[in-house]
Amino acid sequence: MYPYLQEIAEWTWNNTGLDISVTTNGTAASEEQIARLEGYVSEVRVSIRDPEMCNVLDKFLGRRFEVGVNLLLWRGNGSVLEEIVEKSLCLGVNDFL
Repeated sequence: MYPYLQEIAEWTWNNTGLDISVTTNGTAASEEQIARLEGYVSEVRVSIRDPEMCNVLDKFLGRRFEVGVNLLLWRGNGSVLEEIVEKSLCLGVNDFL
C-alpha cells in the first residue's frame, strides 16, 4: 500500500466531509496498514480475479468500514465469477462491482 495513504485519508476525512473508498487487491496490505485506515475510510474494495483470492477478504472484514468486491473479468476466468461471488457472500460480503 502507498506509505502515506493513512495520512492522506485522515486529512481528507477530517477536512473535507468526503467519504473515502480505497481499492486494493489486498495481498501486500499489512495488518498495521489496514488498522490505520479504520475511522478514516468508509469503504475498502478488494479486487479479486480467482476464488483462491477470496481468502484475502478476511484481513478486511469486521472492521469500521464497509468491504466490497470488484470482480475482475478477463478472457478465461468467466467460469469462476459465480464461485467468487458465492465465497464472498459466505464471508459476509454483499457489495459487488
